[in-house]
Amino acid sequence: MSRQAKNQSSLSRAARVHVIAHQEGWAIKQEGQSRASKICSTKEAAVRNASQVAVKGQDVVVHKKDGSIQSWKRIVK
Repeated sequence: MSRQAKNQSSLSRAARVHVIAHQEGWAIKQEGQSRASKICSTKEAAVRNASQVAVKGQDVVVHKKDGSIQSWKRIVK
C-alpha cells in the first residue's frame, strides 16, 4: 500500500464527522477536534451540512440528544 493510500485510509477512519446536540441547536464536529465547525438550528440541516463537509470514505455519525448514536452513513461521493 502506498504512503498516500495509508494516509487517506487512516484519515477516513479517524476523522468521522459527528452531528451532536448543542445548546444552540445541533453541532457538526470533526472527530478529534475540540470545537464544532458549525452550529445549525435543526438536526436535519446539521446532517445535510455534515454530509457536504465529509470527504469520500468518511462516516457521518448522527447522535440523539442523549448522546447515543442514532445512525451513521459512509460518504461515497
